[in-house]
Amino acid sequence: MSEFENKNNNLEFRKNLRSRKFDDSKTANAKRKKTIFFFSIICSMAISAPLIYPKMAEKNDAFANIFNNDKPSNNLVEGKLDDKEENVKSSDDTNKSNSETLAASSVEPTTLNNETSVANSSANEPSTTSSETTATQTQESQKSSNSVEYMTVDDSYFSDALFIGDSRTVGIHEYGKLTTPDYFCSNGLSSYTILKENINVKGFGKTTLGNLLSKKTYGKIYIMIGVNELGNVMDELATKMNDLITAVRKAQPNAIIYLQGNLHVTAARANTDKYINNVRMNELNSIIASHADNKKTFYIDPNILFDDENGNLRQDYSADNSHIYAKYYVIWTDWLKTKAIKQS
Repeated sequence: MSEFENKNNNLEFRKNLRSRKFDDSKTANAKRKKTIFFFSIICSMAISAPLIYPKMAEKNDAFANIFNNDKPSNNLVEGKLDDKEENVKSSDDTNKSNSETLAASSVEPTTLNNETSVANSSANEPSTTSSETTATQTQESQKSSNSVEYMTVDDSYFSDALFIGDSRTVGIHEYGKLTTPDYFCSNGLSSYTILKENINVKGFGKTTLGNLLSKKTYGKIYIMIGVNELGNVMDELATKMNDLITAVRKAQPNAIIYLQGNLHVTAARANTDKYINNVRMNELNSIIASHADNKKTFYIDPNILFDDENGNLRQDYSADNSHIYAKYYVIWTDWLKTKAIKQS
């Protein structure tokens, strides 16, 4: 090979070497830039995580609460009281003006023993012919109930008790501090579907009412249901109530059955709701009371605890015009202890 060719080859080699070094330098720079870029992203995520995570957790909690059926909502639809869950938790923060004094003294002991006068006042609904008729029926049912001799008991009386009902019974379960009974209850429970519903009952898991009644013998059964069906024809509702009470009695022939009157709503709702109002509520309660024979089946009306002078749920007892605050369920269960029948 000639000297000239060697020089050219050496020159070409040096050019290639410089080009390769340049390319390697570009590649290294690109890798460094990528490394710095990804490192900066990781650092940013690490710095912002404490700020982002709590908000994500709040969102997750919010979604969890939507599907959490253990807490009674304010989702009240036409003709149905608790389509989802109702918020019966005590809102001391939102209603401090009255609730603090009410908790201790709003329902005096004398009120519990003065059923006749309070019951009569609770029947005074907005002035309509229907209201007057149902008020009379309610008074007659209450008089019949007042002729029953009740005794006062302690918590042990409820050890063989079953509570059946909708959101109000859920409230008794969660806030009434009666821990020994069984509870077959859920928000939105209806007399139209109750015999088919599968509900989680402590010690039994998910079960139907019929299955539950066949597995355990109860001494006392408390039933409160019907308000979610007030948008239906009253005769149909009466039939469904009859079917339920008959089925319970057939399954538990020796149990004392307590039929509880459905709680009234506030005047704010009663005067504006076509279906969920106290005229229809009194009509429903009269239908329920008609099943009481005062021998093995008794009608008791907790409205005497929570009504104002016009027969509406007291406005300062409720956040949603339909459900009492959580702290008042203890007043309810204490009252139930004064409405006990001795088992024969």
